[in-house]
Amino acid sequence: MKKEEIAAQVRQVIIDQCGYPQDQVTEEKDLEKDLTFDALDLCEFAMNLEETFDITIPEDEANAQHTVGDWTRLVEGKMEILGRIEK
Repeated sequence: MKKEEIAAQVRQVIIDQCGYPQDQVTEEKDLEKDLTFDALDLCEFAMNLEETFDITIPEDEANAQHTVGDWTRLVEGKMEILGRIEK
């Protein structure tokens, strides 16, 4: 999987979960401040990413993420460790 595909899928998980228009889900958007995610939304989002990408996201790592870009880089890192990123 390419990094561009990962970024697109992370954004799609947000869109599917919360119904935001695609143009509002950009890399710099903060999930809590800009997209009004609460703690339950964030937990559900992390679980959706785990399912979508077949990865594990520990709670402490999830709590350190704020923006769409942060989450994308987290997923990319997990996928790279697992050898699932095309270069």
